[in-house]
Amino acid sequence: RKYKGNKTMRTNLTKTMIKKAVSSDQMKENLTFAYLDTDKGLLRTCRNGHSVINYKVECENDMSGYIKPESFQTVKKGYSEIKIDGDNVTSNLADGSQIQLKTDQDRCYPDIEQVTPNINDNHLKIGINLQLLKNIYDSVPFNSDRNKNIVLHINPNNSRSAIIFKQQLGANDMQPAYDGLIMPVRID
Repeated sequence: RKYKGNKTMRTNLTKTMIKKAVSSDQMKENLTFAYLDTDKGLLRTCRNGHSVINYKVECENDMSGYIKPESFQTVKKGYSEIKIDGDNVTSNLADGSQIQLKTDQDRCYPDIEQVTPNINDNHLKIGINLQLLKNIYDSVPFNSDRNKNIVLHINPNNSRSAIIFKQQLGANDMQPAYDGLIMPVRID
């Protein structure tokens, strides 16, 4: 598809991907949107204040702003071309259809840089297969607080050694219901 002019962003991210990356909690309304930062070429999502994903995107123009998940295409094939013009967001989808939505741009997105640590030589770098983490999540029970949190035990002297994980106990749990190992992915 030809890269058309007069747009803000071009991406192959789908509505499903963005919906899973933003909050569904209306008490955290600002996090129910993706935020396009054209200065940095990033589309930012924040699920619950505990995770952030910065997607690198192709940007033109300088109109940053909030984008509803419904603005993105529903299939993985092709690209969405999304333009922000004030409170109006227009999406040209890969199938030729167009979506126009109003988004209140007068809101405040979390200052991600304020909590992002600097990466330096003292950081331990470990590769983890995200599909493996999803499989573990799908394979384990909730704790008594209805959470699926784990505690990771990482050898700081060997980034290639197995990572031990144990269930984080809930208020009424006497002992972990499971533990296991995660083998790191080779990143060298």
